[in-house]
Amino acid sequence: MIRHEYLLSRAAYRPSQREVPEDLEVRTPTLEDRMALADLMMSAYVGTIDYDGETHDQAVEEVDGALTDEALLLESRVAERDGTIHSAVLASLVDGDAFIGYLMTRADDKNTGLASALLDQSIEAIWAAGYDRVRCFITEGNRPSENIFTRAGFEVVGTIGSQD
Repeated sequence: MIRHEYLLSRAAYRPSQREVPEDLEVRTPTLEDRMALADLMMSAYVGTIDYDGETHDQAVEEVDGALTDEALLLESRVAERDGTIHSAVLASLVDGDAFIGYLMTRADDKNTGLASALLDQSIEAIWAAGYDRVRCFITEGNRPSENIFTRAGFEVVGTIGSQD
């Protein structure tokens, strides 16, 4: 699997100007969201290029790591309605830079602009916290993520992995 590393600077940032629908509440995630975020992860990734047969239990482990390992919870965002998280951006700190580890949207909510709107809010919070750069990794061929991040101004700065 090949993944590309992307970098965004303040100067290159282009907000999407997308809006979160009024019926969704946007807030920062908490540790109590771990099961709802694992549910979201399964809905978002099953059947996509990034799904490799992970179970729900493995998704919970991934979420636990994302919420504790140098997580930037105040800069992360979830969009929720009636106890169900429909989209999330989970940010953390990697080598001194803000890092978007997960941008996830429920299968039924994809292609609505919700992910772009939440990414805008998360990036604005990252800038407000004093970070000057944001990084992410995207699997080669994940066109939806490539489109969202490159429209925001992220540029490829490296590649890891192989065709195996």
